[in-house]
Amino acid sequence: MESAKFVGQNKHLFDDKAVIATIKGKPIYRGEFEFVKKNYEFSGNLSGKDADRRAFEQLALNKYEEYVTEELGISVTQEEIQKTLIDERDLIYKDEESLNFFED
Repeated sequence: MESAKFVGQNKHLFDDKAVIATIKGKPIYRGEFEFVKKNYEFSGNLSGKDADRRAFEQLALNKYEEYVTEELGISVTQEEIQKTLIDERDLIYKDEESLNFFED
């Protein structure tokens, strides 16, 4: 619940479309960078320059992966993503041991 609250309170950051870097023609926007950085800080894993560095590394890798998948002609439809999420959710709820793990 806390992470959903975090997303709700910080989704406005995605409105900032200022380009701060480009990886293989894929822009990294200030807003997405700030969101990822705040997420690291929120989770308590990193802060300050460490959060900055990790956020940028994560976004750079994501942009590079996006570039490579496009170059290879690999794509995923929204329907495939939705089906995978539903299948994973159903698998978790079907397995009582997994459900107990998430409830603890």
